[in-house]
Amino acid sequence: ICAVLLTIASVILAVLGVALFFTPTPIGGIVFLFLAFLLSPYGLQAAAGSLLWALDGGKSALYRFLAS
Repeated sequence: ICAVLLTIASVILAVLGVALFFTPTPIGGIVFLFLAFLLSPYGLQAAAGSLLWALDGGKSALYRFLAS
């Protein structure tokens, strides 16, 4: 359920970001699109998954090194 809420928040931020591109200062749109990316399943969630995968691989390599 948390992923669904983050996806909804990401969509809302993306729509606001696109709308802010039509204002005199479009930097707000860039910021909102960046925040939407971080909340999307390809942002922080994917980075955390990659980090956990790398740490688990390192743990396995350490166990094999110590066992040999």
